Amino acid sequence: MHPYLFGKIPSYSVMMIIGILAAVLLFRFLCAKKRVPGKIYDYYATAAIVSIAVGLGSAFLFQAVYNLIDTGKFEFRGLTFMGGLIGGAVTFVLFGLLSKKPERKAALLPVAELAAPCIALAHAIGRIGCFLAGCCYGKPSDGGVYIPSVGAKVIPTQAVEAAFLFVLFGVLLWFTLSDKVRGFNLAAYAVGYSIFRFIIEFFRDDYRGSFIPGISPSQFQSIVLLFVGILVAALRLKRPDLFSLRTQTEADSTDKNAENQTENTVTETENGNENSHTPTENYDAPVKSPDENADKIDGENVGETDNKNSDENVD
Repeated sequence: MHPYLFGKIPSYSVMMIIGILAAVLLFRFLCAKKRVPGKIYDYYATAAIVSIAVGLGSAFLFQAVYNLIDTGKFEFRGLTFMGGLIGGAVTFVLFGLLSKKPERKAALLPVAELAAPCIALAHAIGRIGCFLAGCCYGKPSDGGVYIPSVGAKVIPTQAVEAAFLFVLFGVLLWFTLSDKVRGFNLAAYAVGYSIFRFIIEFFRDDYRGSFIPGISPSQFQSIVLLFVGILVAALRLKRPDLFSLRTQTEADSTDKNAENQTENTVTETENGNENSHTPTENYDAPVKSPDENADKIDGENVGETDNKNSDENVD
């Protein structure tokens, strides 16, 4: 165990900062890769930063509640990931739903899809910090890892969870970059992690209190997260257009093309109406009588005869 790095710097804090930075950079890369419009990216990048700040606060708050259940004292000592996930996710969703611009609301789920692998990556790196700090440990085991603060060998549940999260991150990243599985990042993350977390809790030995007898707070939250993941998957199957940023962009482009086509049609119609009112013949000219027309024809015939005779004289 290495609870401190470079002297007195807590290893958990270092890994948490690295995880957050890695997640932010990955989010920027994925948004650029998927050609998220600049204004949409700026808005949700701000939402992500605020969500991280709120998530950290809720992580401390949830842990303080656990401390109250465990010791009877409301102390801001330590933090819990599930509390941070709840606070951060709610903040991010509110940013999308409360936006006054329709294009921002329409981009909520597609952008959240890009955030899912970022969360998994940050969480995986954070669990390495847990392993170095010696927290979130498992039950005693002869084949486990010795933790000085516990004074015994225990199951390295932190390392196991970190390994799982790296695998989950790889799967979600493949979903995102391959375009073969669109719109299932959120559902895959929620369902996959909730099931794993519910199981791994049986092997952990760091008691954090309990709301419901027989299960830990994280197991209860995992059940809720599982149902959320199932609902998101059902929504994706019923309304896949809500999860595709490309579809939203194409829809906006189609609307603009339709508007331009309508304007062109109206312009052509107006021009046609103007041309239809332009006079092409002089309808005010006097109508000649049949006798006048006959005299004109006879005159033309006489002229042709004279010309013919003159031509014959020349030859």
